[in-house]
Amino acid sequence: MHLGVILNRVFRTKDNPLFQYIVKHQNEINKLYFILPLEDLTDASEVKREYYYKVVKGFVNALDKNDIQPHIVTYEKLGELAEILTLSNVLVAKDIMSY
Repeated sequence: MHLGVILNRVFRTKDNPLFQYIVKHQNEINKLYFILPLEDLTDASEVKREYYYKVVKGFVNALDKNDIQPHIVTYEKLGELAEILTLSNVLVAKDIMSY
């Protein structure tokens, strides 16, 4: 399986159900790609944009400390990236997972 893990709702490395899934199914995964799609916040307030990018930057730094370098793309380019990486499966967090 070529698995793409969309890191869009659970901006944490501890107790992250996406990582728990990967550990549980690691024998089925041939290729693993972490993908961080960025929200388009051009119409958002400056405070919201600054907070969002601060959280994303902190998350990317935490991932880097765990030797994880995600593909960072816009949502518009997500489908194109999935084709380039030849993903057979995509793992996405449900809203409930982000709490």
